[in-house]
Amino acid sequence: MRYLILLLLFAFTTNAQDKSKITYIKKDNYGSVYITADTSKEEYNYLPAPRWNAELQEDYIRHFYDTFTDTVVVPKHYNLNEELLQNWIPLYLYKDKLYAYAPSDWINSYSYSFSDSVLINNSAEGPFPLFLDQYVVENDNSFRFHIIDAAMDFQIRIKIINRNTSLTLWEFEYDNGGRRFQYFTSAKHLKKFPLVICECNGAPCKLEYKFPLANGREIFSPSGIKN
Repeated sequence: MRYLILLLLFAFTTNAQDKSKITYIKKDNYGSVYITADTSKEEYNYLPAPRWNAELQEDYIRHFYDTFTDTVVVPKHYNLNEELLQNWIPLYLYKDKLYAYAPSDWINSYSYSFSDSVLINNSAEGPFPLFLDQYVVENDNSFRFHIIDAAMDFQIRIKIINRNTSLTLWEFEYDNGGRRFQYFTSAKHLKKFPLVICECNGAPCKLEYKFPLANGREIFSPSGIKN
């Protein structure tokens, strides 16, 4: 019995040490960038929250689109899959693992969330709506949207990779031929991912940390991710 208690105590202590462990990506006189899995870190709570409502939508349509495009936008309403109706936080690939990112200046953070008619970019200067022009369920794990923006129209394909962690891969395909990819998880599962924190002695850094760009093979092979 005593041996069992000591074993459990050792396991608990080891797990606590693992969670409080810090791994530095870079550190100098100006600040540091480090990895932590300590879910008690307050940075996990600094998430952009959805702030969209019907009144904001009417104002945006009336002022923004009339001013910049002379186009009257009539929102379309869709019955979206419930799995999509979450606050989506971006994740970044670093050495085959996915991380959330805590910037030194929270004006550089963002999230996405859906209503039945818009995809909202929840950022410090927003929110900014992207109107849903088309919604297609490709299969149980893949959804495609055609988006109307003030600058350009584009497509988003969302692929569900892991429902236990709400891990998804978003493909953005623009009318000018550009493409980009981004991993996301829901806010409710964010603490299942370790966190990269960028700080410069309590002040915003001149430059935020830039994650290495993932090549096509990495981005299309999520089975190789070690999370």
